[in-house]
Amino acid sequence: MHCVMLPDLLGLDKFRPPLLEMLARRWQDRCLEVREAAQALLLAELRRIGQSGRKDTIDAWAPYLPQYVDTVSS
Repeated sequence: MHCVMLPDLLGLDKFRPPLLEMLARRWQDRCLEVREAAQALLLAELRRIGQSGRKDTIDAWAPYLPQYVDTVSS
């Protein structure tokens, strides 16, 4: 909980946000404590960056995602 509140307590000029890629990698870690911490921090960071930040993140990651095509409709 303390880490989730850091941006608000320190201010954005003293806070360096966590790397979303690192938190996403730990989303399903074998260790329950690591997994829960990563999930809490990632969700907090996604809330903090807001809708435009989330859109920018999706746009940046989109080229690396697999392209699935529904063979029934095509």
